[in-house]
Amino acid sequence: MDRCSQEYIRAMDERGVPRPEPTAEFCQVAKEYIACLRSTARSSRGNLNYHSMQSSMVRITNDYACPRIL
Repeated sequence: MDRCSQEYIRAMDERGVPRPEPTAEFCQVAKEYIACLRSTARSSRGNLNYHSMQSSMVRITNDYACPRIL
């Protein structure tokens, strides 16, 4: 999970996205982050931080209409 968070931060910096926003760039970074988090689901099963981040990112991407943007 820590690796996923580091990759998310690096991708945001590399793509020039200062914060979550309703743009294709952010939505792509968020999609990659969610996929990375899901890949750790088995080992993160009892981790509350994992569940919080997963839920938060899904909610943010839905609020910013990312499924329609991508």
